[in-house]
Amino acid sequence: MKKLAIAGASVALAALPVVGVFAATSGQFTDTLTVTIESGCTLENSTQANTGDYSVSDRSFSKTIGAGTVGYLNADDTGAATSTAGTVSIECNTSAAADTYTVAVAVDGLTYSSTTISGGNYDNGDTSGWAIKSNASGATTNPFASYTAASSTTFLTGDASATVTFNPSYKVYVAPDQAPGIYVGHAVYTITMD
Repeated sequence: MKKLAIAGASVALAALPVVGVFAATSGQFTDTLTVTIESGCTLENSTQANTGDYSVSDRSFSKTIGAGTVGYLNADDTGAATSTAGTVSIECNTSAAADTYTVAVAVDGLTYSSTTISGGNYDNGDTSGWAIKSNASGATTNPFASYTAASSTTFLTGDASATVTFNPSYKVYVAPDQAPGIYVGHAVYTITMD
């Protein structure tokens, strides 16, 4: 009988909750997230507006140009820009006029094999060259307002309170003795907040 009573008491004690163990256990916890969003601007191509995908705004242009002549890319035969490939707008997450930005352009020459056509705004002569025109509106400074020799430099500047758009077009002069081939070059536009 005594053994049964002791065994029953042991079972009863084992069934009681241990207060110290359950007091330290919680049924929930909280993660606190702190995110700092920096002021900045992005370049957005109007052709992406319909899809909502601004992750890729790259554009490509091609044209066959005869020796001794001028040709335009993203422009008509008079050099006036077209908008088939979209225009680029600058979107900022701040509207303070004191917040300014710079759009820089980095170019490499139009290259075929080991032959390169460098930047130059020519209409005739013995030297081939290519030039860029910004076709920008609303910019504070606009060094490529007319066709200017392609070079890696400041493309335009502006402030976050202004509506700024641009649509680069390109002029290529091919000298009479320029070697035939498919020449490829790039102009890369990058925006940074000043």
